[in-house]
Amino acid sequence: MFDKSEYTFTEKLKENKNFIIHKGFFNSDEDKKIFLFVIIKTSGMNSLDVIQIKYECDIAKKIESNNTVKIYEVIESRDEIILVVENFESILFKTFLYESSIDIKKFLTLSIQLANALCDIHKHNIIHKNITPYSIFIEKNGDIVKVGDLGISSLITKENEFIYDRSVLEERLPYISPEQTGRMNCSVDYRTDFYSLGVTLYEMLTGRLPLKSNDPLELIHFHIAKNPIAPSKLNEDIPKAISDIVMKLLSKIPEERYQNSYGLKYDLEKCLKQLVEKGKIEDISIGENDISDKFYLPQKLYGREKEINVLLKTFDEISESKTKIMFVSGYSGIGKTTLINEIHKLVVKKKGYFVAGKFEQFEKDIPYNAIINAFQNLVRNILTENEDRIKIWRNKLLEAVGINGQIIVDVIPEVELIIGKQSSVAQLEPKETQNRFNMIFQKFIEVFSKEEHPLVLFLDDLQWIDIASLNLIDNIITDSTIKFFLIIGAYRDNEVSISHPLILTIDGFKKIGIDISNIKLLPLEVLDVTNLL
Repeated sequence: MFDKSEYTFTEKLKENKNFIIHKGFFNSDEDKKIFLFVIIKTSGMNSLDVIQIKYECDIAKKIESNNTVKIYEVIESRDEIILVVENFESILFKTFLYESSIDIKKFLTLSIQLANALCDIHKHNIIHKNITPYSIFIEKNGDIVKVGDLGISSLITKENEFIYDRSVLEERLPYISPEQTGRMNCSVDYRTDFYSLGVTLYEMLTGRLPLKSNDPLELIHFHIAKNPIAPSKLNEDIPKAISDIVMKLLSKIPEERYQNSYGLKYDLEKCLKQLVEKGKIEDISIGENDISDKFYLPQKLYGREKEINVLLKTFDEISESKTKIMFVSGYSGIGKTTLINEIHKLVVKKKGYFVAGKFEQFEKDIPYNAIINAFQNLVRNILTENEDRIKIWRNKLLEAVGINGQIIVDVIPEVELIIGKQSSVAQLEPKETQNRFNMIFQKFIEVFSKEEHPLVLFLDDLQWIDIASLNLIDNIITDSTIKFFLIIGAYRDNEVSISHPLILTIDGFKKIGIDISNIKLLPLEVLDVTNLL
């Protein structure tokens, strides 16, 4: 247990809603050696998050490396987890980059140390997730670098979901991997650290970030889709071999980056050896010793090119002031959700919003459940924006819902945090109440579906949709005032009959001339499976 009487804190270095960092010493230590005390606040977290953080801290404590900031002790208290961390006398690497001139030899010696840090971190099956010049520290003489923030990187990741926060835009977003944006159709693994390291090395070499924008959504799009200029093209004094190493780290697809920290370290050491022995670095074949020690299936879609094109074409059409509806059908597990998630990249490019909800088999008696959950997540994201942007949303929402704001607040309570306390509404008969709800919710949706930010609503498992939600979708699709809006519905076609309400609704759309896009997913062809293998 943590007893504060056993320690003396001498200086507070940093504090946010998740943790506090103090300098201090053990009162029992005659030499009064200074440590860092990272106090993680767990009182507001759920038990699973606390268990995960404790596990990460315990694993991080086992790392023995010359190039990571050492965790000496992990102390668990009722509302806190305390890390006793090495006080590495240093400056932020970001500060060093601005204040120092780095030649190629210095670049290589520091890069090798950073690669070594990743070797030591990854071999303990830890993903750092926050490799940036703000989490790296360098000795004041500029010879030794160490990677910090071990054990709290997952906290930093959660904190930095607030993409409109100025510190996040400067310290986090320029360095995140495409898959860390949440807009790529692949999961995050240890190779995310290689991309973030690539951004850091690019900045070391060139004095600039590879991708830069003051608009968070544009910067996210750049990470996903825009290739930076190679360092050797910016500065002809940068050897092509080093430029190629950095560009390999910056590959958009994890499979095209380095697959092992030792392979990266080998290439960097090879360059340094050439520089020391020959005075120059010749072109080398990079990645020859880069052999993955982990098994991963490729995170790309095979055999779905035609379906992806239909999906992207449909989204393009809503950018022309249209509202569209698309249905994706197929057996359970055939890849409907994975296919639909491919639209993320295009949505980000258009600075749009993608929201998703899922109907549940045993919640069919709860009307609008999936639709409300989808927009609830959207509202929560808006609440992370800065006050100026929230004020803009407040004005737009109040104009749209008028005196009926309480109708939206009743189903999405978080809306009240944007538009404030609302007056109660008049009681009506059940049928009129439903009609009023549909009308106000349509106006609510219209706020988010605009030319400057089109909206995509993905509803999964439509085979379990309730009648009220079907009626609302019907109203939205036939409402000529809603534009720049795409509804994508996925369902298991083997679990719906011709008399199912969903099928009857689709038939009704066709009869009145609604343009419906359909994708039926079939099992992969033998050639596609062969390519995957």
